[in-house]
Amino acid sequence: MQFTIVTFGCQMNERDSRALANILVNQGYNEVSDPSKADILIINTCTVRQHAEDRAISNLGRFLKDKKHQIIGLMGCVAERRKEELIKRFDKLDFVVGPSKFEEIPRIIDDIIKNRSDGVVLYGESEPHPAKWGITEAIKGISSWVTIMTGCDNYCSYCIVPYVRGRMRSLKEDIIYKELENLQEAGYKEATLLGQNVNAYGRDLNGNRNFTDLLIKIDKEKYLKRIRFVSSHPAFVDDYFIDNVTALQTICPHYHLPLQSGDNSVLFNMNRKYTIESFFEKVEKLRKKRPNCSITSDLIVGLPTEDDKSFSRTLEFIKRIRFDSMHTFAYSKREATAAYKFGDTIPFNIKKQRLKEVNKLQQQISLEINNSLIGKIVEVLIEGPSPKNKNEYQGRTETNKIVIVKSEKNITGEIVDVMIERAGSYTLFGKRDFF
Repeated sequence: MQFTIVTFGCQMNERDSRALANILVNQGYNEVSDPSKADILIINTCTVRQHAEDRAISNLGRFLKDKKHQIIGLMGCVAERRKEELIKRFDKLDFVVGPSKFEEIPRIIDDIIKNRSDGVVLYGESEPHPAKWGITEAIKGISSWVTIMTGCDNYCSYCIVPYVRGRMRSLKEDIIYKELENLQEAGYKEATLLGQNVNAYGRDLNGNRNFTDLLIKIDKEKYLKRIRFVSSHPAFVDDYFIDNVTALQTICPHYHLPLQSGDNSVLFNMNRKYTIESFFEKVEKLRKKRPNCSITSDLIVGLPTEDDKSFSRTLEFIKRIRFDSMHTFAYSKREATAAYKFGDTIPFNIKKQRLKEVNKLQQQISLEINNSLIGKIVEVLIEGPSPKNKNEYQGRTETNKIVIVKSEKNITGEIVDVMIERAGSYTLFGKRDFF
């Protein structure tokens, strides 16, 4: 039988989808990219923002409308948040499974095939078991994700993650090391360590365990050429992290630190537990310890307590700190979060205008930083052919910048030296033959 997984949302969802795909392939199912050709269709959903949730539900409705003999199921955060409602609303939906239980899906599918049972709802916290998700030879690649912790204990006022992914749960180190070994044996070059609050790793485990020590051990073992991690909480970036991680050879010098706002009063209302002053100090220390590293970030505009002065201070802070790049979002109220009681007082057109201003400023800064790389040689891990032009390949630098390079031969999977010839805000362009 053939299956397709349609994924919405963050890297954690992408990781869950690939983990489930590996389990299914290992059990004899075939993966196809076209949902219309799949006997089993699974939609992995995100509920962090209303737009992502609406897209997932819209696609679910469209697939169910055309359903004939397919098995169609829903997994992920929307499944967790709206489980009973969805089963009642969509009578053709075969199963709904929360993110903590997705490894049960193959058993559920088997039960449906044998008994044509439906309406399965699985949810609630459980211990994640990534040993079941190990990369098999059936699915190969260059870069992969490795989940090291799930859930979050921070309860930022705007964020629904703790309510759908649960409290923070770190995985045991030996499980993480085993998965990295699996990737090494399968020929992978790079892995990204994932967690909703990745640098809080180990705080829930017995004993003196922390994220920095985990990275030191991973670097010592040299499992892969490159190790990345997302997303870090600025409050947990301390001097021990800065002094040690910046010196590690396989840990990429790319630090993603979600700022969320450049105004202290808004940060307080977000329950972010740091100030712009402490944030700036940490970034300066990182840059001093690892020159030419890249610092990227996330930003939310339009929190109900963000007035024009607060937003102006955010713009000034972005000019001061100069991120390499930034993901920006308009605030989306989510039920159950602390900020929900604030309402949604800022009109959409104002949020849209603020997003436009932030993006314009960041594009200018990104272009200036990227232009400074013209004429320099960077090391690029080639991920595959460029989606736009023949004889061009796309890859990433250690600092997570996208690079397009021409090549007559297939260089996918290789790490090559590239001289940068020109730059855009989002992409660098270079050549290999520069001697």
